Amino acid sequence: MRDAVEKFAATIHMIEQHEGSESEIGDALEELMTRAPLVETILESLEELPYKPDPSSWGGHPGQAYLGYRPYCMRAYGKLRDRQLIASIQSPGPSLSATRLHPWVWDSAGSLWNDGHHRQAVSAAAGVISAQTQALLGRDDVADQELMKEAVSLNEPTEGAARLRVAASMASRSGRALQQGALNLAQGVFGYIRNPATHETGEWDEQEALEKLATLSVLARMIEGGRGCSGPARHG
Repeated sequence: MRDAVEKFAATIHMIEQHEGSESEIGDALEELMTRAPLVETILESLEELPYKPDPSSWGGHPGQAYLGYRPYCMRAYGKLRDRQLIASIQSPGPSLSATRLHPWVWDSAGSLWNDGHHRQAVSAAAGVISAQTQALLGRDDVADQELMKEAVSLNEPTEGAARLRVAASMASRSGRALQQGALNLAQGVFGYIRNPATHETGEWDEQEALEKLATLSVLARMIEGGRGCSGPARHG
């Protein structure tokens, strides 16, 4: 379709600029007559055909009736060329609601966020996730990234070092893979998101900060949905 309207517009331009002999101009007008039904169908489908001329009532060559189509062909060409971009603008994807993030995240980040402190909001949310994980496992000896390394470890729990299990069973290969993925996520979030949020000084772009809050929300749901496993107590 794009080639058809582009060629039709080019033919009109050639005729209007007299780019050719009289015979070539005549052939071009005949070409317009031949191609007009197809081009009109394309223009109509793109809502770019405001009128249809009557070639039989035209004083000169009937093909001259279609010379006014050039601007509409150019608009149609643009629509066809950029149709994917146009569709993405006219039909935006789903939006992310910050207030529906995990409560650990939004309850701690909301007031800072609403005051425009996006980086600090992310830092606060990460801090609450760390504190909630400590409380869940009874671990106050480590925090933040080191806590995630210890808590979500694939190692068996020991006395004073409870683990968080997200896999239903560690006996299967898929269970261990799930636990490994959880460990990678937890450590990655604190290394890549929490640390810069806490130690940087500049403000963060709102969209990027919101995406980081969403990632923290994924982690919070994973932790809250896991189960704490304590190691055997040593007997003296």
